[in-house]
Amino acid sequence: MTGPSEMKQLDARQQLLVILMEECGELIQECSKSLRKGELFDRKTFQNEVGDVYTMINLLHEWDVVSWSDIEEREQVKRNKLSRWSDLITDHPLQYSKLYNGKSIDWKEGDGGELFE
Repeated sequence: MTGPSEMKQLDARQQLLVILMEECGELIQECSKSLRKGELFDRKTFQNEVGDVYTMINLLHEWDVVSWSDIEEREQVKRNKLSRWSDLITDHPLQYSKLYNGKSIDWKEGDGGELFE
């Protein structure tokens, strides 16, 4: 493993973007592994990867690369699109049971694999 002095010197913006890319890639890889294994996700590993990406988003905000208001505005745009093209965004609880074919997910205690049983 190389230390900070052995890596190419990057400015703060470059570091933010490179590490963000790496963390997003690790989250993508975890999602892919979960689908390949036929499980929704390995809960702890998935949470770790989401947390790593979340940390980088917070750092982007701290370094004034993005603003929370811009992110929240974009979130609404994306939710509106998803409500038209996906079953993930709905105001109707029955829609969730349709999406999961009546199967439930114990997000707190389960591993999420219940969807595939």
